[in-house]
Amino acid sequence: MLMTGHAVNVDIFDFWADVSGDAHEHPADRDVLARSDHGFDLRCLPSNVDGRLKDAKLVLLFVNPGMDAVDLEEATDPAAQNKYREMRAGTRELRGAEDKSRAYKWLAPITKDFGPWETVQRNIAVLNIAAYHSQAFKSPHMLAALPSCRVCLDWAQTVLFPQAEAGERVVICLRAARFWGLRNDRTRHFGRSLFAPSTLRNGQIRQTTDSERAERDTIVSAARAVLATG
Repeated sequence: MLMTGHAVNVDIFDFWADVSGDAHEHPADRDVLARSDHGFDLRCLPSNVDGRLKDAKLVLLFVNPGMDAVDLEEATDPAAQNKYREMRAGTRELRGAEDKSRAYKWLAPITKDFGPWETVQRNIAVLNIAAYHSQAFKSPHMLAALPSCRVCLDWAQTVLFPQAEAGERVVICLRAARFWGLRNDRTRHFGRSLFAPSTLRNGQIRQTTDSERAERDTIVSAARAVLATG
């Protein structure tokens, strides 16, 4: 059982627990979104979680979900609405090849060196700062303005990151490290298992220099090791 961490003001799972499956925004975000030029497509269903975040051995950090036509189609599908509720609860395995979304096609190349997909799907979770979809993220100001983003960041800083630093999980930031409050010019590895490597826009870890390749090897080894216990 994962125990390390400090008291969190609002638990991320409790925050989303009472949001209906057909909701397109969290009630706490509604006024902020109405007042803002936010750039999100609110026709889609929201979730900043994919995978079993409550107990995932490996967590990958990004900024917000992308979108395509399937995200719009799912917004009116009762089965998809239930799926999104389960995703927000952090108890549903990652969406796989059988899912209509592009999630598997995007994530499988990023995780292919960590282990077989069946292990990845069962033991890895994705966490975005923002729960709302967009084709291109152009709204960094919203990460501080939206209550749901602040809850996510608070939970990460007080619960998830201490667990990773203690070696209870592996956490890899693959996008927007500065918004997560990670990385400086000297440090991209915190504690035992919290990593913030240099990455490409698609989430792939950079391998341009010898130091980047060494950094990637360290991260892959840590991911393989923690998934081997699952």
